[in-house]
Amino acid sequence: MFVEKNLTSSSSSSCFITSTRQTLTVWVKFLVFNGNGCAVYDSNGDVVYRIDNYDQKLRKEFCLIDVHGNVLVTILKRKLSVAKFWEGYKSSKLEEMINNKPWFQVKNPRVFKGDNCEVLLIKDGNIIDLGKSYKIAKKEITFKIINEVEELTHV
Repeated sequence: MFVEKNLTSSSSSSCFITSTRQTLTVWVKFLVFNGNGCAVYDSNGDVVYRIDNYDQKLRKEFCLIDVHGNVLVTILKRKLSVAKFWEGYKSSKLEEMINNKPWFQVKNPRVFKGDNCEVLLIKDGNIIDLGKSYKIAKKEITFKIINEVEELTHV
């Protein structure tokens, strides 16, 4: 796995931490013909992180990694019958993921139609249901996750 931070970005720090709200775009693409990867861009169009994966193609697990190679979040794709959902963990250790509850879950409750998804945060063992206020906006091969409640309050 290859991780690259754009060192020419306007950020003076090597870590992407900010106290203001940011919009990040994750672009999943084949970076080379025999691998998978994604790039994360900030609102200025600068690459924040880039991840290349030369392992298996359709993996059920991926990690968000900082510039130093530290795993920030591990996201696992799960399948329950025909419904798919994702779980996020603050660890890359399999034992911790098996023994602990996920940090968050994202699932689409309507399997065959619709683009609304439910988001659940788990804090100190308690589930915080953010409801169906998020949706996945699709345009050709790109996706955008939008918090509809915040979007409506900022009109």
